[in-house]
Amino acid sequence: MKRATSAVFVCSLTLFFLLVGCVGRDKEKARDQKQPPEPSPLEKKEQVIVTPEVRQQVENLLAPARQRELTDPEKENLLSAFVELGKPGVACLIEELKKEDLGTRGVVIETLGGLRDATAVKALAEQLKQRREDVRRAAVKALGEIGEIETASALVAALKADKKKRVRAEAATSLGLLRAKQAVIPLIQALDPATERKRWVRRSAAEALGLIGDSQAEEPLMNALNDKEKVVRVAAMFGLYKLGDTKKLALLEERAKDSDEEVREWAVRELGFVGAAQSVAVLAEAMKDTSIAVRLAAGKALGKIHGPEPLDILIAGLQEQDAAVRAAIVQSLSGRGVPPVGEGSQKLFDALAELIKNEPVESVRKKAKALYDLIKPTLPPQPITSPPEKTTPSPSSGEATAAKPKDTATETPGNQK
Repeated sequence: MKRATSAVFVCSLTLFFLLVGCVGRDKEKARDQKQPPEPSPLEKKEQVIVTPEVRQQVENLLAPARQRELTDPEKENLLSAFVELGKPGVACLIEELKKEDLGTRGVVIETLGGLRDATAVKALAEQLKQRREDVRRAAVKALGEIGEIETASALVAALKADKKKRVRAEAATSLGLLRAKQAVIPLIQALDPATERKRWVRRSAAEALGLIGDSQAEEPLMNALNDKEKVVRVAAMFGLYKLGDTKKLALLEERAKDSDEEVREWAVRELGFVGAAQSVAVLAEAMKDTSIAVRLAAGKALGKIHGPEPLDILIAGLQEQDAAVRAAIVQSLSGRGVPPVGEGSQKLFDALAELIKNEPVESVRKKAKALYDLIKPTLPPQPITSPPEKTTPSPSSGEATAAKPKDTATETPGNQK
């Protein structure tokens, strides 16, 4: 009897603990279900402390933009200043977008795009609702520069619905930079002249489809080779090359020698996107083109091709007469980084030193100086040669003894006889 009672007691106790364990697990599961999901990387916020000093500094930096449109060098200087400010500067720029003042909105958006900080994405996407075309265009460009794929839906909406061609074209370009697969069908529609009349949008759509690299775009791009607009046909060649049609590179190189200046410019630009070393000779010829626009495109394109040959061409291009082309060449050289020792670094260093000494445009001079300062520590120290010892020359036979030096302190042009 006692054994039976003990057995019943043990069984009851075991069932009790099992029941408690089940209830505990159910409660834990319920708690897990009630917890909010992990936020996406774009929603996660870092705690950024913005001091009154930083706010004042930002206000001082934006003061010129409140009064007038900034020049390109001024915008570059503004971007550099915000790079130094870091996260607090980004936070202040995002707050600036919430103000009613539209005077600075465009330059603030451009600066945020240049900073490429993902925390600005939501604020930039809101700018697509603004009435001003330049603001919307700057916003779609900035979203492409930041490179967060989550913004693709907003960019597709701009590509489809915005009434301004420049905004649609910039949206297409940004979608290409994002490699957004979900944008392939909208971009194919934007490439079709039956649905998109503006050539700049069709051109950007062709480039974007090439960058995304989806096979669905092959037939539409082949059709675009017959587009009535030359720049669209050139862009279609680039798109097909990126899809694997290597024969189209030869066509692009031919277009870089076209009699039409605009075709040459855009063909050189597309060759830069391709970045093929075999096109260096064609781009070298483009650096001598009579058109500033073509030389500008060539200077940018050569910066995207690695190797000593394009480096030599760019170094020679620092003698360019046009300041915009010189600026593009310095930018290309900066983008390539510091050449390895013995592979043109000393030659580039010397060329930059000469440019800094003679360059009349401050923004170009500053860019050159920044690259100069990067290269300098990488160069081997110059050998120090000791000065020759002073020796008193003895007059040789038949040679007159050196005359005694004149007293230059007392002899002047006025008292010379």
